[in-house]
Amino acid sequence: MSHKYLIQKYDRLCYQILLLRDVRCQRCGSTENLVPSHCYGKKAWPTLRHELDNLLLLCDECHTDFWHKFPNEAWEWFNEKWPERNTRLLLLSMQKVKLNRLHYKDTAEELHREYDRLNEIIF
Repeated sequence: MSHKYLIQKYDRLCYQILLLRDVRCQRCGSTENLVPSHCYGKKAWPTLRHELDNLLLLCDECHTDFWHKFPNEAWEWFNEKWPERNTRLLLLSMQKVKLNRLHYKDTAEELHREYDRLNEIIF
């Protein structure tokens, strides 16, 4: 399997996890037009792309009109709401990780565990 295929597959799985975990926009509470948002951008920090602490469910409006337009305020909001996640992400962002088969295997196992755990709680 190609890296591109795995990335797309895990992007979809992360979105499903966010729908179960966050349920609604984490900023305004809306349940409409929900999109995944990366705290640390997926291009600049590709190893954090599927890190669940790096993902938030936001409505399209909050994602576009708040998260991307006002990044400093968005980070302040995120740090106030989830200071422990922010600290963990900062540490993870400094680690050097190779995006190889082992990384994607570990990612798959972690994501599937969390998906199964959330499904057990909800259903």
